[in-house]
Amino acid sequence: MRSIKVPEQDEGQRLDKYLLKYLPKASKGFIYKMLRKKNIKLNKGKATGSEKLVAFDVIELFLSEETIESFCNEVSEKRMDMPEIVYNEDKGYIRCGRYTVGIIYEDEDIVILNKPAGLLSQKAVMSDMSLVDILEAYVKKNADNSHASSIQKPGIVSRLDRNTSGLVACGKTLKGLQELSEAVRERRVEKTYRCIVNGRLTSGERLTGYLIKDERTNKVRLVSGESSDGYDHSDYIETEYDVIENYDNSTYLSVKLITGKTHQIRAHLSSIGHPVAGDIKYGARKELGLNHFLLHSYMLRFGNEKGVLSKVSGMSFTAPVPNDIEKYIRREMKG
Repeated sequence: MRSIKVPEQDEGQRLDKYLLKYLPKASKGFIYKMLRKKNIKLNKGKATGSEKLVAFDVIELFLSEETIESFCNEVSEKRMDMPEIVYNEDKGYIRCGRYTVGIIYEDEDIVILNKPAGLLSQKAVMSDMSLVDILEAYVKKNADNSHASSIQKPGIVSRLDRNTSGLVACGKTLKGLQELSEAVRERRVEKTYRCIVNGRLTSGERLTGYLIKDERTNKVRLVSGESSDGYDHSDYIETEYDVIENYDNSTYLSVKLITGKTHQIRAHLSSIGHPVAGDIKYGARKELGLNHFLLHSYMLRFGNEKGVLSKVSGMSFTAPVPNDIEKYIRREMKG
């Protein structure tokens, strides 16, 4: 962690502008992501980036020194060379390097992508390949001359962990990004996941609790109970799950997010003794041949939408369950 005391000459600046000057090699997306995840704090509290700084304010960067230096020092930075984008319209996918990203839905303003496990949603350092990089390259490549002037820098809304596969909603235009963000924030977009968990469950349940994040380990822990005494109300979570199928040592679940917080599904299921298969960080057993956890963003269902989202009003989109989950199920069925 690095602590920065704001000098008098920088008083009055917005926090996000100051951070972009302090970390000149970091992208805006990275800065805002770190603010959302509370990896960057102002005076020991959560910040959005819009705050006006006062002399001697304290900014805390909960990042490794290596990461901080990579954004400060041009010599230490190695930029990611973007592989060629290959777009197959007939089969509905984008291929970039070793990653294949499915296109589930697309119109002039939004696109819903199927992210493979192993691909970051947003880069952590400049040398990373991320879904945002692929999205930006794809939108730029496919914007015809008549439409190119309306294309602003695209972005993603429903972010997934590196090892979580499945649906990610993205805005191709500023209006699309804004309205998608609003719909997700107001919980007008229902999110359903599929996962395998350790242990046998026989019935569904609705779970509640409060998340507390350990900034050092980037891991959250769950505090149970109906009272928010002593905890930030923004960390309240609700998760609902139903059993699709159970096996001798594991269970196949459908999980619905009522709220949406970092590591919510992983922490909530771990808290009841049923961590996601392969999720060693949250207590899953080690299994031969399983090198990442089995969690998949399966469905997005839109509510009654207007404006640029009117085309998806009342619609549902699903992403096929990936081969690694199907393979695990076949193995479990054999006993």
